[in-house]
Amino acid sequence: MGQTKQWALTHLGEGTTLTLEVNGLKFDVSQFTSSFAVNEIPSAQILLAVGRNARTLEDAVIHSVFSKVKQMQPARVTLQLKGDWDTKGIQWPEDPFVIFEGYMVGLAYTKISGKIQVIANLRHWLIDLANSSCLAKNSHPANPWAMTSRAVMANGNLTGANLGKGNYIASMVWYKTTVDTVTADLWGAMKGLFCQLADVKAEPGVGDAKCSGAGTEAAVKNDRASNALKKIEGPGAKGTNAPNCDKAYVYGTPLKLDVASVPMATESVSRALSQGAVESYANTNFWDKMLGTFFPQFNMAIYPSVEFACVAADTPAYNGEPWKAITPDEYDSFQMQAELDRPLRAVGVISNYSGDYGLVQAGRYGSIPIVGGCFSATSVDASDGVVQYVSPPAWLAGIKDATDNVSGTSGIGNDKVTKTATTPNAKGVAGPDPKGDKLAKDVLDLFNRYAQSVYVANMLRGRTGLVGGKLRFDIGPGSIIIVKASEEKFLAGEDSLAMDLVGSVARVTIAINAESAQAQTTFSLSHVRTNTENSSTDGRTSVPVHPLFGSRVQAGMPLVPGHENLNRSDGNFGGDLGGSDVT
Repeated sequence: MGQTKQWALTHLGEGTTLTLEVNGLKFDVSQFTSSFAVNEIPSAQILLAVGRNARTLEDAVIHSVFSKVKQMQPARVTLQLKGDWDTKGIQWPEDPFVIFEGYMVGLAYTKISGKIQVIANLRHWLIDLANSSCLAKNSHPANPWAMTSRAVMANGNLTGANLGKGNYIASMVWYKTTVDTVTADLWGAMKGLFCQLADVKAEPGVGDAKCSGAGTEAAVKNDRASNALKKIEGPGAKGTNAPNCDKAYVYGTPLKLDVASVPMATESVSRALSQGAVESYANTNFWDKMLGTFFPQFNMAIYPSVEFACVAADTPAYNGEPWKAITPDEYDSFQMQAELDRPLRAVGVISNYSGDYGLVQAGRYGSIPIVGGCFSATSVDASDGVVQYVSPPAWLAGIKDATDNVSGTSGIGNDKVTKTATTPNAKGVAGPDPKGDKLAKDVLDLFNRYAQSVYVANMLRGRTGLVGGKLRFDIGPGSIIIVKASEEKFLAGEDSLAMDLVGSVARVTIAINAESAQAQTTFSLSHVRTNTENSSTDGRTSVPVHPLFGSRVQAGMPLVPGHENLNRSDGNFGGDLGGSDVT
């Protein structure tokens, strides 16, 4: 640690590099722009150096190997910097580090006013999930339990020579695979399911075997999807054939679903996952299954970084300890929009519930309402905003079909079985919790918490911000940050506009221009609120926990692992970035 200075000097010139590597070939980069966002596959656009190097007079590599660069070749961008990271003398890492990793998806060539430009477009390695069909040899018609499909689903508990054997109905296998793990680590259970699906060999093509993905009659595993899943934090579900798919949690945390008070919820969640895994997956890819089918049901999200990704309980209004603080000397611009087109007063969950627990049977369990669930912040009055009604997700609606007491019956007086030819002496066995209505109220509470999770995700939607500042890689998508305010020079102690603001990072954009020696990081924020709103306890503008996952909330993560340790609260923006190696 050195003495604090009034400026920080980062060199982007002699002795530093900004390099694109494509399938073993290396190219100097003139300009680089990348975008990482919540629930999106990151992308990058790169302007390659052309002509001659001003110092060495060597031709730019692209002139001799343009035809060798192909689509979907592995690609990555590395950066090496020198100088100060902040004003206290914290230095950039000495070695080059990766700032983007994925595939080449397009190489464009333009000529404007005699000036040639070669632009490379890259997509993040998560694109493997979007490019990987869920089609496998266990494809089947979409009916409730796939009874008309041929029973060739591999047994998830078999290993070695027995792997792939067994006559099982598809969704039942997924159910058995996940039922013991969904509440302990929901994403872990999902990931195990996906990893096992990627490990199932594809069905050989009919007619032209190339449609199997192998080019031969031999079926192959979905290695692209498997490799991408391995880079997402979280273990595979216990008991699956995907132990090599595990990646220890470092920045994320196991998502423990809080349904302990409703025992049949575990069965319902697992059933929803198993059905979702096999419905319409012949024309669905892994990414769409995750982002379109599973994650919305639990308000989960995926946060991508350069080298890894995290699946988290999406809580943009989380008011716990923020991941990082950005001080006034670390940013040079800030814009905020606070337009709530649809302010929420409450969220109601429409219930199709019926049966033993009586949520639609007024009077049976006292004052249990017909609406399945409801949440309204304590500070909201009848004229403040609108009520949004939503349908329950499959796992919540499915609780009515599950039971933790096979002897219990519905539609019979006092919830007791009657005498039959096989049970002539039956005295009657009580159904679930016939006294005290506890189970019914616990189910209602679960509906209410789901309503709150929808409220939390939407209550500040429209409150956005844009922060532009120094080049940095310590803050990734999904991170909760606080933007420190500065007072007007002549209004010290009197400027009420000087408010610290808290928000969730929805997008991180990195821009580096080696030609003009400029670099900047821009954060797009969602759910922006004042520090006062962030510390409020009324549940309207911030929350201390996720309604479904409790304290299992992720406060943030870096864009590049390890760079979070470079952060200091008094970093400086605006230092001279030096010269460039390319012309």
